[in-house]
Amino acid sequence: MASRKDDYQGRDIFIEPHVKSSTGNQKDPNFVRIYFDWDEASEKLVVGDCGGHLENHSTRSVR
Repeated sequence: MASRKDDYQGRDIFIEPHVKSSTGNQKDPNFVRIYFDWDEASEKLVVGDCGGHLENHSTRSVR
């Protein structure tokens, strides 16, 4: 999905991998998901998003 594609120093990265808190409730103050990718050129872990769920096929709203 487009929300998983990001840009880092002019290179495309795909922040599909993520780690998440143990709680599944987004209203819980301890809820977090951190989406990231490994950038080979810089040899760095790049965080693309930190917060709630990113949109996916099961969370998209039907219009």
